Amino acid sequence: MSVVVLDVPKVANEDRVHLVPIGAGIERLILRLGFTEEPNVPAELRLAMAQHQIPNFDPERVTYYVGRQTVVATKARTGMALWREIIFAMLNRNAELTADYFSIPAPQVVEIGSSVEI
Repeated sequence: MSVVVLDVPKVANEDRVHLVPIGAGIERLILRLGFTEEPNVPAELRLAMAQHQIPNFDPERVTYYVGRQTVVATKARTGMALWREIIFAMLNRNAELTADYFSIPAPQVVEIGSSVEI
């Protein structure tokens, strides 16, 4: 599943969900939202099921896999002043978590992370 934010303020309910066949009965769900809309993935999935855009399932049994990168300021790499790296790393660390941004319940989230040195 992917969430795409479009260059329009709002996307009509019937245009939000797009299924792309991958093969062997597997489909990728693309959720399209407008730039003024706050993403709520579980609510969008329930709406898509109610409108028969996707098959019915229990959204509380879904596991969401999200990526997470931890930015680490280091002197080993050159290109940016260390004080800027530290500020960037701090802002990145204080940014909203992916699961919170998409209104995904914490027990249903698996985070896959990596560290990035700047």
